[in-house]
Amino acid sequence: MSVGFPILANKDIFAIDLSGPHLKIVQARVSSLKREIIGSYDYNTRGMSDSEISGLIAGYFSKLNAKNPTIFCTIPNRIAMTKNIEVPSRDIKEVEEIIKLQAGRHTPLAREEIVSDYINIGLYRQTYTKILLIIINRSIITKQLEILNMAKLRAERMIFCPESLAFIYPSMLRTGQQDTPMIIAHVDDDYTDFIVVMKNKVLFVRSMPIGAEHFLADKERSVGKFIEQVKLSMETYHGEDIETVPTKIFIVGATEGIMDLEEKVNAILHVPAKIVPYYDTLPIDADTKKKMKEKSGRASFLNVIATILSEDKVKVNLLPEEVKFRHKLEQRSKHLLKAGVQIITVMFLVCSLVVSKIYFHGIYLRRLDQELTAMTPEVGRIERAMTRVKEVKKYLAEQGHVLNTLGELHDIIPQNTYFSDIRIDENGDFSVKGFSDSMSSIFTFIGIMEESKYFENVVAKYTSKRKEDEKDIAIFEIAGKVTGRKIKPTIAEQVE
Repeated sequence: MSVGFPILANKDIFAIDLSGPHLKIVQARVSSLKREIIGSYDYNTRGMSDSEISGLIAGYFSKLNAKNPTIFCTIPNRIAMTKNIEVPSRDIKEVEEIIKLQAGRHTPLAREEIVSDYINIGLYRQTYTKILLIIINRSIITKQLEILNMAKLRAERMIFCPESLAFIYPSMLRTGQQDTPMIIAHVDDDYTDFIVVMKNKVLFVRSMPIGAEHFLADKERSVGKFIEQVKLSMETYHGEDIETVPTKIFIVGATEGIMDLEEKVNAILHVPAKIVPYYDTLPIDADTKKKMKEKSGRASFLNVIATILSEDKVKVNLLPEEVKFRHKLEQRSKHLLKAGVQIITVMFLVCSLVVSKIYFHGIYLRRLDQELTAMTPEVGRIERAMTRVKEVKKYLAEQGHVLNTLGELHDIIPQNTYFSDIRIDENGDFSVKGFSDSMSSIFTFIGIMEESKYFENVVAKYTSKRKEDEKDIAIFEIAGKVTGRKIKPTIAEQVE
């Protein structure tokens, strides 16, 4: 999966999972051509205090010598609450206002104790918008931000992990975009996220209380419980009437010890299931891939990998509004400071350039004045000679143009048509008089002249018929304009 990043080249960004029993960090290198996972770190933090976890994070970034790293936190569904709702509006701004007002009604917590966001699933019955509402306890977000703050770090965004998976599944599963819903069962250390996705959108998500640790402790019992939970999740999804029934199940994440699970899911649920090792299909360097594969029986790095590969696409950001506002102010201040420095630098360079140009131009002009004074007599003589040459060239060119015009008349005159008078004045106005055996030849001649590059505005001034030697002839006069330069009077006299 290659993701373009046109603004910054060769920048390292990081994703952190602080929500589970394992601290997980991945590092990605972003260039103009691709994003690639180049490092990972995990540590069992059960029983550790926030300050100890913060110390682990600070030590990791200190070893990398990373200054002001760009960090994204991943938020799994198990610490959030999701609900599929229908909002009676199609206008996005109205939808957002309704969600802000109604989010608190779906949780026992007070409005100021939650952080909420949503995923727009699509229209329903022409006037409703289907929404996946995401709500999380503000204290959970605040705790994670404080841990990072103690390590002198900050999170740019809090990204909802299921949405990240919805964006990377076409490349991870090698399926491409699908027009029907699919199930992604993401197995992690002590939970599994049941996610229904379609066209890069999360339609439904439910956390199942079974993970890699349960499979390691009692595989046979855990497999049965896993299948029961998948069945219950499918029934819940079907009851929500969100979309059509999913046609496939992809099991990803910590799957090293449960490779036979797909057969049992197929046999019991009668839904095609497939286990896909994420480290084989996503852009991960060889050393990091080896580490992830070794640990894939106990924990999954897929949630942090998905976050870092899709951070520029996902919409949901579970940072509190005041933190978002502070980030915007800081970003704006940085832009203003950078713009100010750039303006001052440009002004200094421009002023330096102008002053240096004025100085050197002054020296150059003084030298030119000296040379010009010495060359003035010779210049006058050359100018007079050039004037005479130009006049001769102009005369010859105009004379040649008249000859070309007469040659054109000779070439295009129809048979049995004769000229009795040709006039071209000094302004290029011309008239041609003559006679022809037929009137149609005259109008044919006018049409040919109009198409010629030598004439324009060609019109018949008059046409008439008369008898001559008992034969009908048509006489005419055609007028127009010769294209090109004016004709000198002497040339006009020669034509006449």
